[in-house]
Amino acid sequence: MIIKFISIYSTNFDLFGDEAQYWLWSKNLDFGYFSKPPLLPGIIALVCSVFGNSFFVIKMISVLMYCVSSFVVFLISNKLYKNFDLALLTAASFFLMPAVSVSSFLVSTDVILVLFWSLALLQTLIVKEKPSFLNFILLGVFVGLAFLAKYAAIYFIVSLIFLFFEKT
Repeated sequence: MIIKFISIYSTNFDLFGDEAQYWLWSKNLDFGYFSKPPLLPGIIALVCSVFGNSFFVIKMISVLMYCVSSFVVFLISNKLYKNFDLALLTAASFFLMPAVSVSSFLVSTDVILVLFWSLALLQTLIVKEKPSFLNFILLGVFVGLAFLAKYAAIYFIVSLIFLFFEKT
């Protein structure tokens, strides 16, 4: 993670096409855009209002979100297999995957989707283990945020329907 921070800080990369578009949208927040939901521009606006409006700050969003996603992957693996070492290896493998390594240098809707999809998956495991009103509310919040990040989260919703209404 530190290497990613240093490499982003030391390079002179500008925002790429989509990133510039998201940044522009963050200056004029709306309920949605031509092909994307509103969460990413909202996050960019929030982060820039707190830490300043710079390319470095915008690029750090994806690095930090992938770090949190890696921790959530650790929690999922630890919950499933009850093995700390395996969970640590799983989280490290996720963070070091080529697609994640490359994607962590780009601010995109995929970064936020992965985070909230992972949180929704963890919450699904919690709901299956201990169903309660609060756990279902949290699951709904994470799925809703995933959907506000990228419309592809609809596939998670469809999967939940099959999971919770399967005949056993």
